[in-house]
Amino acid sequence: MSRDQLRAALVVLVVAGCHSVQPVRPAEFIPQKNPPMVWVELKQGAVQALDHPRMVGDTLKGTWENTQEEVAIPLNGVESVRVKQFDTARTIALVGIGGAALGVVGYFVSQAGEGSYCPPALAPC
Repeated sequence: MSRDQLRAALVVLVVAGCHSVQPVRPAEFIPQKNPPMVWVELKQGAVQALDHPRMVGDTLKGTWENTQEEVAIPLNGVESVRVKQFDTARTIALVGIGGAALGVVGYFVSQAGEGSYCPPALAPC
């Protein structure tokens, strides 16, 4: 694998790992952040993706992602609302683990140029 391919793979992992789906308070979050999509868990237990969510009074409005049907859901019929957003803790963990892994790989790559490698536990080889 080339360095460019390795960098591209690392960027994809970091971007994917820096986000998570988290619960929000729709009445405050949606008007402030204007997310493109949220996941709505209804009191009956069904979970649906809602595109273009907006709050009108105490009602959550938008279109169901799978049917493009316009809906209006009173908040008292909603169990929870979740949205994909930046996750600081996951980002820090991913950067730390990725940095450690790159350090280990870098060490072994640097050792590969010095002839045959003999782990200290097996010395003398």
